[in-house]
Amino acid sequence: MKLTFRLLKVSLRQAFWGWHFLWPCICMAVLFLVPTYRIQTDVVDGISVALNGTGAELMMLALLPVIPFGCFYAMEDTGGAIPFWAIRAGTGRYISCKTVAAILSAMGVFAVGVLLYVAVALLNGKAFLSDMMDGTSYYQFGNALTLVFYIVHYMFTAGVWAAVGVFVSTCLPNLYVALAAPSVIYMLVMWFDQYWPSELGWCNVRNLTASLYDCAEPGQTLLLHVGVCLVYMVILTLASVANGKRRQQNA
Repeated sequence: MKLTFRLLKVSLRQAFWGWHFLWPCICMAVLFLVPTYRIQTDVVDGISVALNGTGAELMMLALLPVIPFGCFYAMEDTGGAIPFWAIRAGTGRYISCKTVAAILSAMGVFAVGVLLYVAVALLNGKAFLSDMMDGTSYYQFGNALTLVFYIVHYMFTAGVWAAVGVFVSTCLPNLYVALAAPSVIYMLVMWFDQYWPSELGWCNVRNLTASLYDCAEPGQTLLLHVGVCLVYMVILTLASVANGKRRQQNA
């Protein structure tokens, strides 16, 4: 257990340290600022518009969050570092800890990006929340809690796509493939969306990214979303570990 925590600590330090984490956060903030100033909306509505009305959700949720650490396996495989970690920590422990770090870094990119955006928008005199409503249950609060619920909601979405990047990199350890794969997979999923049963809309990948599966109460909406995302994360992490072990055995 002590070895696991030490490995996770090292992974988190790698994931959150340096410009490779800060640059995606800055790019995230810029993508939120553009619709806020283009259509002259308030701060909170700017988040909703950017994620659901500009087509930028692919970059904001399936690309930028993957950059810091979602393709670690591809980078370390290219650098020949995987045998070093696998021998000392075990392949399963190594990949699972690194995947958790990748998911947390993706969630951090989204959260920090939104907070940077909010700070810049408020300093420039933008209203925090006007009478404009997007119809989701999160707007029932009408205060800062609406922003908190939006941040937590999409943090977990970003985490899922980071886990997708890790999984793909264990299948094909190429940096550019790992970066592009979440966006490509998302587009394929969108194509299959027309065949998705309406009764299973709560676990539809489209509702995780391009829209919001809305329940009557904001707490229910958030808990359902977090629960579905956690299930996807666990499945992708286990699949990544299995792939990593297979690659090591066949190396």
